[in-house]
Amino acid sequence: MHDLAPSVSARIIHLWRCLLLALFCTVFSRHGVAVDLPDPYLARVEVADQSTQARDSALQRALHEVLIRLSGDQQVVALPAVKEALSKADSLLDQYGYDRAPALAPEGPARLLLEARFRPEAIMALLREANALYWAPNRPQLLIWSVLEQNQERRLLNASEMQALLPALFTAAQQRGVPLLFPLNDLEDATALPLDQLWLLNGEAITAASLRYHPDGVLAGRIEQRPDGRWQARWWFDDNGERWQLDLDADALDALAAGAIDQVANNWASRHAVRLGASAEQLELEITEVNTLARYAAVMSHLKKLPWARRVTLVGVSGPMLRFSLVSDVDRSQSQQLLQLDGKLEQQSQPVADAPPGVVPTTALRYRWRGG
Repeated sequence: MHDLAPSVSARIIHLWRCLLLALFCTVFSRHGVAVDLPDPYLARVEVADQSTQARDSALQRALHEVLIRLSGDQQVVALPAVKEALSKADSLLDQYGYDRAPALAPEGPARLLLEARFRPEAIMALLREANALYWAPNRPQLLIWSVLEQNQERRLLNASEMQALLPALFTAAQQRGVPLLFPLNDLEDATALPLDQLWLLNGEAITAASLRYHPDGVLAGRIEQRPDGRWQARWWFDDNGERWQLDLDADALDALAAGAIDQVANNWASRHAVRLGASAEQLELEITEVNTLARYAAVMSHLKKLPWARRVTLVGVSGPMLRFSLVSDVDRSQSQQLLQLDGKLEQQSQPVADAPPGVVPTTALRYRWRGG
């Protein structure tokens, strides 16, 4: 017979879990480190040969991938301007070449890949013309935990095992532009997240074990083979307290991964993507602590590379402060969000239009340069 009242130790454990969850939310919201995609305008697609017909088809598929990655929107290819551009993908091309990749099956032949890079300015012009969404290449990082049950045995999958068993997960992450993190699977992880708790998708335990990695989001999956040979998976996702579960069922183990990555990408894009080309807004921008020639050059280079900024003009210099006129594809609030996305610019408070006497009012966006 069990006591109805919880024990003192149980209450203490519950209290510690609550404290860990509170700490987790703080860490996730403040210390998740977004990273830049290596080359968001590059795609690698498999081809049968190097014929013109195979090349043209591959270029369309490569452009298709790049546009979905940069918009975050799987439906972007249905927009009229995008559909037209896909038919002449070579006109947006920067360069292409061929490469060999290992076979997918142990005894299979090596694969031939076409590697295509498209001109960034052409891609951005197309997205702007199509009034499409744009998801900046500075992306959140996703930590993945995964446990596999097969032949009545369970084991935690490390990164190399996931690469071998779930290659579609990595392909989908590359195609959608989702940077991945993997746990070390060491003693600290095993203590923080016992295998049975991961199998149960215990949100509190997964949350606590993920603290050491400072991810932007966590995806945990349990995968099992049923008696009839089919595979099923349940994926659990946590993004700063926003959670969902996804159940998948398939004949092949590898088919259980891509859908989870797509849902993560769709979730993040819905929060971070902005619509281009709908309007143009002119903003005043002030950047402080530009006190060396090296910093001046770095700031100028940084601003010129902002793909959502149609035009950036230096209009004044006052000591270590630079003043710019910026014409943005997005509104003021979205511009503020995008300017500080990669951590090189830190927003500063500034006097407002109804400032008290003796304070010069301004409506400029003011930032401190942190990019070195």
